[in-house]
Amino acid sequence: MRNKRRKLLELTSESDSDSDSECESKPGGSSKDEQLEDKSKIKDSSSLLKAQLNVESNEKNDIHEEPEKGIPKPDGKKQHNHSALELNDRNSIPIPEKKKKIKHKTVIQDNLEDFIKNVPKWSAIINYKGMKDVFLRDTCTIDYHLLGLWYYVRKINHGFLFDESSEEAFEKTLEEVIIKIDNNDWDLARELWVKNIIKYDVSPTKRLKRFQISLFGSEFEFFIQFVLKYQKHELLQSCDQICSKNSQEIISKESEHIYFKKKNGNVILYSCYTDKCKECRKHIKPKIKFHDKTNFIYIQSLKDDILIQEIPKEVKIDNQTFKFFYSTVHKPGHFLGIFDFKNNLYAVDDISQRVKCLEPRHVSYFRIPTSISFYYLIEN
Repeated sequence: MRNKRRKLLELTSESDSDSDSECESKPGGSSKDEQLEDKSKIKDSSSLLKAQLNVESNEKNDIHEEPEKGIPKPDGKKQHNHSALELNDRNSIPIPEKKKKIKHKTVIQDNLEDFIKNVPKWSAIINYKGMKDVFLRDTCTIDYHLLGLWYYVRKINHGFLFDESSEEAFEKTLEEVIIKIDNNDWDLARELWVKNIIKYDVSPTKRLKRFQISLFGSEFEFFIQFVLKYQKHELLQSCDQICSKNSQEIISKESEHIYFKKKNGNVILYSCYTDKCKECRKHIKPKIKFHDKTNFIYIQSLKDDILIQEIPKEVKIDNQTFKFFYSTVHKPGHFLGIFDFKNNLYAVDDISQRVKCLEPRHVSYFRIPTSISFYYLIEN
């Protein structure tokens, strides 16, 4: 037993001395076996360290690639998620299926999002003359004007329907139409307009196994003539300041139409009155004096030579300022709408049901002549 204990003590003392000598000696002073054993240990520890580093780097990459909403980037800006469609064409804005919640949006962003969500699709299925599922086609003559009027009532002048409320059938129908557009029920909105406002009396024709009617024609026929009552005005004679008839003579008591005309490269207001004053013999420039408070106006382009970039951003009539909101433009067989959101123009096409933010490179849109322009009153 004593011999065994001595051997054990000797072994332990030797191992202690070996370990001490390893710490003090240079790497070349150990045996080959011990060097191989040390190298394998170092290799194992380094591979373990690399694995840990790889895990950490992967975790960091995962956090960078898929950040949680609201977590700011290192530069202090918030992450913005973009859909594949937005990344493919940032100027073309598809109709969103669901409204996404975005924090800290401006009023114009909120309004634009709601506007895009309510853009109509060309055509409708309506009940008409006792027949169900009648196909209503060529709705571009009313679509952009209904969309623009809906936006005006809901986003610009909330009190318009209240101010204009009456027992007249037009106001009642208009309110119903606005509510239907609120719910994106464009079929019913158009059905109400066709039956109660236009009071269409054309018999449906059967084509491709279904009955259909068309609104192909002019915007004036199907929309504008019904809203001109909101801009009734007198035309006063404006000639020489010292003339007794200046601003006193009434040319017309019941006018409704207001036009844009291009003269010497400039777009001016025009009333189609070109006579000379019988007293001073100067050309008369009619002045508009509205009958009542006018919340908005529709201005028709007299000829097809006025482009969207030439339309004035504001017009002053009867000591009131009106701001541009949209114009319709006409190309062969189809109308488009071009709307102004904070000095950015957005083209709307009801056939594709898309909205496109216009840039100078979209030259084709800037070559299409304007048809009708909508302006709304800026309260003083």
